[in-house]
Amino acid sequence: MTTLSDRTTSVSHHTRGLTATHRVMIGVVIGIALLTGAGFWAYRGSVVFTELVDLALAYCF
Repeated sequence: MTTLSDRTTSVSHHTRGLTATHRVMIGVVIGIALLTGAGFWAYRGSVVFTELVDLALAYCF
């Protein structure tokens, strides 16, 4: 008879959590979504976005 602890210890660590490849893929998808959203927001002519860009440029130069 196997107990619950026997089953959990037999499962390897890699199958339980996300692998490094999955983490990278999720990060890339989130990054693309954020860039697309920011680009659409800027293309739409948001006043807030242009003000933020102006402030960033003024801070850098």
